[in-house]
Amino acid sequence: MTAAGTKRRTVASRLPSNRTAFETFAAGVAGVDRRPGGSVYATFSTYAPGKYAGKVVRVTKRGKLRVVARPRFDGRRADPGDVVALRRQVLVLDNLSKTVLRLRNGRLRTYYRAPRPAGAPNAPVVNALSHGADGRVYAVIAEDSSTNAPTRVVRLNAAGRVLRTWVTPRPVSEATATSDGVMWVDEIEGPIRRVDGAGPSFAVPSSGSLAARGTRLYATAYAWNTRRSYPPGSPAGQVWRLTP
Repeated sequence: MTAAGTKRRTVASRLPSNRTAFETFAAGVAGVDRRPGGSVYATFSTYAPGKYAGKVVRVTKRGKLRVVARPRFDGRRADPGDVVALRRQVLVLDNLSKTVLRLRNGRLRTYYRAPRPAGAPNAPVVNALSHGADGRVYAVIAEDSSTNAPTRVVRLNAAGRVLRTWVTPRPVSEATATSDGVMWVDEIEGPIRRVDGAGPSFAVPSSGSLAARGTRLYATAYAWNTRRSYPPGSPAGQVWRLTP
């Protein structure tokens, strides 16, 4: 786990990461974010057939992991994914209920859940959560659980209310904003581009995450590299800095 910036600094190491064949068991870091001027927070997700066991941790100054929450939703263990660490609260996306939870003063509450429009056959789902370089919170919402479902990006305030909405012409998996307010999205099976379609786009192979620091944009490449995906010797687990 490293802190983003012009220099790389390890803040924690030897983190668990494991997956068995056919994904009958998996464990590892699901999301990482740093509170402005403060601590690094991360989510861990553990899966076994029919059972999830996730937790939210804070990284101490000595690189130790301190559990701050074991999220639950509707009486069952949650599957925490993306995390956004704000000054007064930590937001966590539960990948099972597609609900964003708020952790504040040691207590978990619902922060945001996409409402179902009147007459709609399916409820929209929150697929991604991000902390923009402008300090604001963004969520990617699909109209249903299909990977090809129409998506939109929303900006949320501290109370979980929608401040602005962008409708994307093609499905996207990630979204974030640079400090100058430009919104970037990562299209499913497509490039990383501005949400308004202006400027350049970037073809990043097997992109997994999208983040911004200042006006700089970063993406993970070859995040899904497997023996079947690329020839032997292909790179894996890279971070690319994109120059708009």
